[in-house]
Amino acid sequence: MESMMTGAWSDAVSSLALGMAVITVLFFIAVIIGLWMIRNTQTFHGDLEFAKARAYVFKDLDPEGLIKVQGEIWNAIAPENCPIVTGERVRVVGRQGMYLLVEPYNKQN
Repeated sequence: MESMMTGAWSDAVSSLALGMAVITVLFFIAVIIGLWMIRNTQTFHGDLEFAKARAYVFKDLDPEGLIKVQGEIWNAIAPENCPIVTGERVRVVGRQGMYLLVEPYNKQN
């Protein structure tokens, strides 16, 4: 039985298949390396997650209110006798349960 593909066509298909196989292998190697690098990174959760982070007041702090930090809205507590209005910048100085403790942000800090 005679082959239905010519020699040039057969060589082209073989080269294409080999090229696709090489690209696929390189892709999987890149994914494995990326996953390995992510695995070795240190994550920060808990008290260190927002340490010294800057935020914006979302709802007036008098002394409790809401802030937006790292794209999330959190309950926050400002120091007594130090109300902070919506839109002002604050710095996170600690955490107390589900509340972040903040102080007014000064450019000198």
